[in-house]
Amino acid sequence: MNDVSNCSIELYSIDRAILDALQRGLPVTERPFAVIARDLGMSERQVVAKAAGLKRAGYIRRLGAFFSSRRLGYRGTLIALSVEEDRLAATANFVNRFSGVTHNYQREGKYQLWFTLLTLGAVEKQAVLSALAEMDGVDDLMELPSEKAYKIRVALPMEEMGENSAFLPPEAPRPAMEETNALAELDSLDRKLIHLLSGELPVRETPFEPLARELKIPVAEALARIEGYLSTGVMRRLGIVLAHQRAGYTANGLCAWQVPAGQADEIGAAIAGAEPRVSHCYLRRAAPAKGWLYTLYTMIHGHSREEVETTAEKMAARYRGLGDRVILYSVKEWKKKSLIYF
Repeated sequence: MNDVSNCSIELYSIDRAILDALQRGLPVTERPFAVIARDLGMSERQVVAKAAGLKRAGYIRRLGAFFSSRRLGYRGTLIALSVEEDRLAATANFVNRFSGVTHNYQREGKYQLWFTLLTLGAVEKQAVLSALAEMDGVDDLMELPSEKAYKIRVALPMEEMGENSAFLPPEAPRPAMEETNALAELDSLDRKLIHLLSGELPVRETPFEPLARELKIPVAEALARIEGYLSTGVMRRLGIVLAHQRAGYTANGLCAWQVPAGQADEIGAAIAGAEPRVSHCYLRRAAPAKGWLYTLYTMIHGHSREEVETTAEKMAARYRGLGDRVILYSVKEWKKKSLIYF
């Protein structure tokens, strides 16, 4: 668990370029770092050494694959808990025990704990919610199920950005993203490969070779299957998770907006394609019984709270239909890890 504070150090330009390249994606080839090296005018050995050093220094949380949970049969929801202050740590640690909890943040406001929960069915989800509701010190629980995802791409530019530019190419708008969420057809080898890919890939010249060896298949077959996952949307991307606080993005706000139902798709898709400081953009069900009327959620990253506020203000002016908003700033990271599927 980590306090959200400024712990960044100076990076050389080539380090930033490598981090940007790995956020854009690891090429699906036997020697992917050689491709990145060629693009950056370096040797493969130099890029591997630099990337390994950045991982040791804490700039890279993980190198691996990121999947569409829905395509694999999982359903996600966002839970907010209002907890008595003296029970906050105990409750956060209890939440962390559930394997389906991938992110658990303490945020400012009435609801202090916000965590994502991925489960394979309603029974499993309800068991978690019931256990939480019965905990001493939990005053209120609010569930905000995901209805549509417009953007899931934690790729924050490390190179200098102008006001209207971004080193990382923006993600293309995907207004029909939910329509591609049919359950993927997987055989037993696919499930084993996805299980391994949802863990850690080694930072080495041939990162796919160990998992192919473990599965007793040629590397070429593993790469062909990975290409298939990407082309069909089962896998969202292959690359790194940047440790954004370490990299200087120390202000991170979950900005929830009130949006007319008929405009959510248009606005969500536009934000997905044009806002590099927004890593996640979701449509979620409101909780009117709790007085919570926000439905569009955007995770905004900045080097300061002023940057986050400025980004939100520009978005409010840019996208007609965005209404009242609330920004919930991260105070403490209690858990952040990718789900190991199957």
